[in-house]
Amino acid sequence: MTQTWGGKPLKILITTECYIPVINGVVTSIVNLRKELQILGHDVRVLTLSTTNKSFQESDIYYMSSLSMGKIYPGARISLSTHHSYLEEMIKWQPDIIHSQCEFSTFRIAKQIAKTINIPIVHTYHTVYEDYTHYFSPTHKWGEKRWWRYLAKKY
Repeated sequence: MTQTWGGKPLKILITTECYIPVINGVVTSIVNLRKELQILGHDVRVLTLSTTNKSFQESDIYYMSSLSMGKIYPGARISLSTHHSYLEEMIKWQPDIIHSQCEFSTFRIAKQIAKTINIPIVHTYHTVYEDYTHYFSPTHKWGEKRWWRYLAKKY
């Protein structure tokens, strides 16, 4: 059964810091979301960070090169690039909406794409980061305060 919006399936771009082969709750949620949206007939692409410094594409999944930030959190990655051929490809593809899944590199990229082609962003906040501030702050209270300031600036 195809669900449409205004008579046509949507082109949906999902952006995320991590995707397969990483295994965690965020990835599981995104895999399930993508599968169900495709069952409904939507065209879904995923723009994510590679687990290496090499970019590559597997079908409709685009892995951008990234750097390890493992000292902050195990397995964490970051992309410093705002100019990448995959970004240009996503802009040419003209998604109808972006569903952002992470608050860091790929959120910045999602905002850039959305602004360029004037489309909305929906964001899912998966992780209660203030519970993880002990990784980078001297005290929980200090880290929690800094996290909320960071979020206020992003949105």
